[in-house]
Amino acid sequence: MSFLSVDPFLGEVSLEAARLAREYNVPVFSIEITEEHPLSECSQVVILSRGFLQRHECGNPENVAVGLLESGVQTVFVTKGADGASVYKEDGTSFNQFAYPVHVEDTTGADDAFRAGPIYGYLKVWTLTRSVQFASGAAAMDCKYKGGGGTLRVRVK
Repeated sequence: MSFLSVDPFLGEVSLEAARLAREYNVPVFSIEITEEHPLSECSQVVILSRGFLQRHECGNPENVAVGLLESGVQTVFVTKGADGASVYKEDGTSFNQFAYPVHVEDTTGADDAFRAGPIYGYLKVWTLTRSVQFASGAAAMDCKYKGGGGTLRVRVK
């Protein structure tokens, strides 16, 4: 099973890779884009953080998610820190995932840990619900330690 994960901050090379993947029906996972970004035309899954959207004045996260869905994206995940995450689906439905309660030492790398969850779930052929639960758990575990995921320990049953 193949996929491509692209970072829009790498510029044109990400877009070229995404277009090629799309041509070969390889699913594309993108981060931190809005419907105006050219990667939205190539992406099946987009993972956003509410913090990023706020810092860059991209608008309301739900509106950004809906705009991405209208542009052809199939699934949008929006991380919301201690408020959990929301998942928006192409059929117009959405659901929320709570953040697992942990003693937070450092949030460095929590978004990256979360982003791995939907990709891992895709590879394991999990439901979106199970994927976002795993992602939320990975982010919570990351927050328990100083310095990001350097000491991240995950056990999957």
